[in-house]
Amino acid sequence: EKTKDVVLRREMKTKVGDKLDKKKLEEDRKRLLNLQLFNRVEFNPMQADDGVILLIIVAERWFLFPYPIFFFNEHEWKKVSYGAGIVHQNFRGMDIQIDGAFWLGYNPGISLYYSNPWIGARNFFTKIKIFSNKVKSKSLEYNRFDETHHGIDVTFGRRWGYHTYLA
Repeated sequence: EKTKDVVLRREMKTKVGDKLDKKKLEEDRKRLLNLQLFNRVEFNPMQADDGVILLIIVAERWFLFPYPIFFFNEHEWKKVSYGAGIVHQNFRGMDIQIDGAFWLGYNPGISLYYSNPWIGARNFFTKIKIFSNKVKSKSLEYNRFDETHHGIDVTFGRRWGYHTYLA
C-alpha cells in the first residue's frame, strides 16, 4: 500500500526477461525481508502465454513508531535524562528513514535524523543527523559550567552492489 514498486525492483537480482530461478528468487525474498519494511514476502509465479508473471505479495509492517527515552548520566540515579522520539521507517514509501527525538533532565538535548538509502540511478545514499545538547562539566578544578554541543553528521556514499558500499 505504501512502499513504491521501485524499492522492490532495485533490491531484487531477478529482472524482467530473466529465466525463473528458484534459488535466486529465495535470495530476492530474503533481500526484501532484510529491508525491514515487510512482515511477509511471498513470490507467486504464474504461467502466461509468453513466459512467467511473477506476483510479489508483501505484508507491510507499521512504519511510524514513537519511543521513550530514559537514561542515567554518569551512572547516577540523580542524573536522569528522559524524553521521547518518533521514527518513520518508510517515509514517502521509498525506504527513507526520518527520526526526531528530544530529552530533558540532567543533560537535555534534541536530535533529527534522515537516511535515504538510494538516491538516483547511480545508487548514491546519504545519512544526516543534526543534534544539540547540553553537557554538565565533570571538572573538579573549575567551577561548574555547562557545555553546549551542536553538530551535524553527514554521510554520503555510493552503493556498487548488494554488499559493496563506499562512504
